[in-house]
Amino acid sequence: MKPIKKPKSRQSVEAMVKKFFGETSGDVVSLTDAFKNWGRSVEGEGVEEENKQWLSNKLPHMKYYSLIEPGYAIRNNRRILDNLQLTDEGKRMMGKHNGGSSVIVEGSMPITQNINGRLSLDAFMKAVPQVRKDHPELEINVEVKVKSE
Repeated sequence: MKPIKKPKSRQSVEAMVKKFFGETSGDVVSLTDAFKNWGRSVEGEGVEEENKQWLSNKLPHMKYYSLIEPGYAIRNNRRILDNLQLTDEGKRMMGKHNGGSSVIVEGSMPITQNINGRLSLDAFMKAVPQVRKDHPELEINVEVKVKSE
């Protein structure tokens, strides 16, 4: 896939993603369902290739804003596009994020890292109360234990 020279606006790409997923309750939509949500024909001679070519023009814009990731399947020893999956950013945009451990909290205090670029345990433990204060809508539970070998 070639990089795009000028991406579409974020608003238009968000509308595009919403249309691809339609009323789907999950985070993954099959290509057939995505094409149907856009009102495209899915049966007929040459339609599948035409739809995939049409999608290939839309896909870079959605990936540019990290809203979706393509899902691939292996058929006849070849990797082919099978579905579209929402990323965490896409889930937040669609209002489908479940608040799991993959939430990226923005606006919190910066966390310092040591020389190796790793987060120190002390810095992490000092940041947790601040994150709790900044984001009362999140339930944050932290448990730190020494591994038993």
